Amino acid sequence: MGFEYQHVKFSTLQPPWSRGQFNFDGTYTDVAGGGHPGSTGRAQFLLTPTAATNGGTVDYAGGPNSIFVSNISLTDNGKNYYGTYINDDWKVSPKLTLNLGLRWDFFGLVYEHRGNQANFVPSGPPTGSPMYIIPQGPNANNLSTDPTTGFTTCSRRTVSR
Repeated sequence: MGFEYQHVKFSTLQPPWSRGQFNFDGTYTDVAGGGHPGSTGRAQFLLTPTAATNGGTVDYAGGPNSIFVSNISLTDNGKNYYGTYINDDWKVSPKLTLNLGLRWDFFGLVYEHRGNQANFVPSGPPTGSPMYIIPQGPNANNLSTDPTTGFTTCSRRTVSR
């Protein structure tokens, strides 16, 4: 028989848009009634956004219609693994030996050690409105230990919008 415990840590340093994302979907160059909306994105890519020189026109038409950028930040993720097993050999006859065992594995939920990640829930209890669930890692200030069992529990915060 045996027991195994591992704290699996998988930190990453990868921003969602490390080089940015520029969308050119033909918003500024679409041909009215052309039948292929959004097919002029290449033309929009070639336009340089400039200020309008006469009244009644749109300023800075051209270029990307949306830009996404992100900062570099370390994500310090981790999870706990627990495994236990028991096995034994039974000699049924001189020519037959049974090797039987039972194993149980538990992979805990992924959490961020510093509380830097959240889960977005579009609608759920208690308010039925969109909210962020911010899990608290083992280093959070709201840990409590039950003196009768010695188990430590973590609570979670919810932030409603």
